[in-house]
Amino acid sequence: LLKKEESIRLALSVPYNNGLVEGTNNKIKLLKRSAFGYRKHERVYNILCKRKKGINPAIVELYQKYY
Repeated sequence: LLKKEESIRLALSVPYNNGLVEGTNNKIKLLKRSAFGYRKHERVYNILCKRKKGINPAIVELYQKYY
């Protein structure tokens, strides 16, 4: 901890964190796990769209673009 003391102090002093991104990633992973076994990515995307409450729409669009 002593080696990383400066980084820890800096992290605690700024009001920014990556909690929103981590939460969104966790929700998407849970949805993907519940959709395991689907043959088509479109079905997973449809599930994601139906349950996108609390998920950033930009992330849903990225999922559609790459899958």
